[in-house]
Amino acid sequence: MKTNTNTKKQTRRPGKSSQRKSSIQGKAKLAASSASTGAQGVTFENRAQAVKLIHMCLGAPSPGIAEGWVIAELRFQARAHGPQTDDLVCTVENSAGHRHRVFFQMKSGLTARSSTKAFQDAIGGAWLDYQQPELFSRGEDRIVIVHDADGRHHMSGATAVAKAASMSLSSREWLEKIDAVGVSNALKRNAVSAFRTVVASFARRPIDDEELYTFLQHVSFLAHDLMEDGTAEHVQLVNLIRTSLLSSGYTADPNHVWSKFVTACMSLNASAGGIALESLAEVIGDDLARAFKIVREASAQHFTLGALAGAWKHGTSPVGMAVGISTVALPTGDTGGQSAIPASRDSSENKLISRQLDQINIRIKEGRYQEALNDLRRLGEDLGPFDAHQRARWYLMRGTCRFNLDHDKDAAADFLKAAELCDDDDKLAAARVRGLLLANDFMAAEKAGVEALERFPQSLSVWLVAKNAELVRGGSLMEDEIPLEHRQEADAFQLVAFSRYRAGDIEGAATVARKALAFHDVGFFNRDRALGYTLEWVAASPLNIAFRMLDTAELNALGDVAAAFEPRHEKLWTVQSTATLKATVVNLGYVYVLLRRTNDALDLLREARARSIDGPEFLRLEIEAYRGAGDIDRALEVGLSSLHAMPADALVTFAQTCANLGKLEPIERALEAAANLPADRERAVESIRVLLWQALAKDGRHDEVMQQLDAQDLSTSTSIAALAVGSDMLRRAGRLEQADSLLARAATLVSQTAVEQERYMLAMSYFQASRFEECAEIYGAMLRPGVHSELHADLLFCYLRLGAYAKARQLIDSLHESWIENDGARHLAMELGQEVGDWALLKQLSLVQLDRPEFHRHSRAV
Repeated sequence: MKTNTNTKKQTRRPGKSSQRKSSIQGKAKLAASSASTGAQGVTFENRAQAVKLIHMCLGAPSPGIAEGWVIAELRFQARAHGPQTDDLVCTVENSAGHRHRVFFQMKSGLTARSSTKAFQDAIGGAWLDYQQPELFSRGEDRIVIVHDADGRHHMSGATAVAKAASMSLSSREWLEKIDAVGVSNALKRNAVSAFRTVVASFARRPIDDEELYTFLQHVSFLAHDLMEDGTAEHVQLVNLIRTSLLSSGYTADPNHVWSKFVTACMSLNASAGGIALESLAEVIGDDLARAFKIVREASAQHFTLGALAGAWKHGTSPVGMAVGISTVALPTGDTGGQSAIPASRDSSENKLISRQLDQINIRIKEGRYQEALNDLRRLGEDLGPFDAHQRARWYLMRGTCRFNLDHDKDAAADFLKAAELCDDDDKLAAARVRGLLLANDFMAAEKAGVEALERFPQSLSVWLVAKNAELVRGGSLMEDEIPLEHRQEADAFQLVAFSRYRAGDIEGAATVARKALAFHDVGFFNRDRALGYTLEWVAASPLNIAFRMLDTAELNALGDVAAAFEPRHEKLWTVQSTATLKATVVNLGYVYVLLRRTNDALDLLREARARSIDGPEFLRLEIEAYRGAGDIDRALEVGLSSLHAMPADALVTFAQTCANLGKLEPIERALEAAANLPADRERAVESIRVLLWQALAKDGRHDEVMQQLDAQDLSTSTSIAALAVGSDMLRRAGRLEQADSLLARAATLVSQTAVEQERYMLAMSYFQASRFEECAEIYGAMLRPGVHSELHADLLFCYLRLGAYAKARQLIDSLHESWIENDGARHLAMELGQEVGDWALLKQLSLVQLDRPEFHRHSRAV
């Protein structure tokens, strides 16, 4: 059991106001049966608990839990184990294996009043837990009161008061913030009074300022918009499930997965159960648990929120557009099924029905799924005149439409029904395997695939789906394993690409997928996978994206996948699958931006919105595109008009844009919006706060920066961005000892990770501190040859200041030839040439310098 680690001095503030004793009964709630504490039916509590279960399965950050910690265990209705804050107890763990607990209490309809029973129970129970050292470890454990989104206004004062406590160094400072002119309001004052009254009642004695302050340092409030399905937060969670599971090969309707999690939480509530990663399968099933394990293993290598802070020298986000790039893979290399529908048979007596089905199949091949589904509904009002093969085609077509419109469960039933009606056709045999895959019966799917392949060895449809089933069960597929008769088929190469992707070979997947673009039968889904894989490969290095350090091969690959969608009215907009098109638009838009075709990116967004395809995922792309086009005013306009609709990555990008321009007020508004995010809140707030420091310093408001840095106590921070920028700010203020201490802490933390953008931020901090040897060591190891960027110029500067002239010359020789057109790099090279007497280099540089337009203007003026 953890011991009390709180070392804050407990003092009473002189002259504190006395509090009238409340009539509230200050006693613990009696333990009740799990069935009574676990409410019956789907409740707000169950939904809020399901959020934590999802984040545990994903190994992802979760609201209410500090950055750098993930959920390792959950315990439901834990009253029998001691805590009053018992709705959910999360054991969280960091990368070093350290653990602590976060206690969650869920209350809908919560109001911060001392007379409200729900508020009394929540705060009083939290106080009683806080007072038990054998249960609650001060300084480590946290208590989070969760309420519904409708109560945000009623709880805003309490939220602000508790947050101010956690960001203050003393009770006096905390109360000064609450009482400060222009900051305080009635909601905050009432909240302080309500806290004091409830805590005093449960303590059965007056509570002084210091006690209330130290207690509230351990308490926070969290709003969830989950009272019903269809809310913005619910949609985000369903999309999170969808995009996470797709890459693992697990095919299921994400709405059903969400419902499964809510139902699991109901059961765990009723039994006062507990769950850890090792026991997930017992609650959510083996297949789903296995899929989430794949996601966790992948996210351990790839998951980052994104732009943690701006580069204070270059004005560029250290991860740039790698953040937010959507590269969602189809679950099993499926091509959408356009070619998996058999032709009509001459033996069918009713030729009219055959012709009607043939016409509908044309629409399916064109990707017009909703139109085809509407036609199928009309045609299928009476299946009496259909023969068995026509009925099977009808069900297979409907299943194909449903699959591409994201109704996987219904599609699975249709595929299985089609195969049941007629099994003497290779494409209908393939339908059985597809149905079993979508029903997540992977073992049966693999067996059915083997049987179908034995019966129809020459069938492409059967080979594709049989190999698909093998891949889902952990198999692999190489290019030379494609049967000779299928080696000119785009779908066969797509399946190989998917196999390479599943194996972690993103570059190999991208290469194979682009090969498929050359075949005659290439379709939308082939193009889409080539786009997604290629973009993910190119964006693997956030630094290369941010500073446009892309080599010729990468630029050519991006050009190829962009060309595959031209003209867009034929190659993109014919598909009627909104969810798929959203991801494709974002991917293609980022490719255009990376190719500096920003007008194409903006046209693409306009075309999407004209077709009623839109979403918050477009906002960051739109801001990047306007910024790349030089239309900064429009970029700011988009951001300001959409602040509360933006996801975390878009907010950070918007704040970065504002910081580059020195616009403080929009950054503060972005910070406020980030504080209300349902996901990635803490990282976004940290990122934007750092950008605010930079903007304040740029505006000459150094005292304010110092005040904020002092309030943050960065000595215990785990944010490399905050430590690096904070170190630079302290150094500018002459506080060298503190600056060096933060820089040393950043270096220690970075040594424990291989995250590229964090190494970059440390290098920049070394550069600002004139510690060129350490900066050069990092840059020398991470900057690629054959390209040129501002970072290469920084490395050249370091070598010159260190007198490492041979390394400086080697660096110049390794750069792309365009470096000589950059004024800064050219001037540094001149310095090198003069230092070492490299007359050949100086002659080369002088010829370029003499050809500069400004030189000719000066000559004419003379």
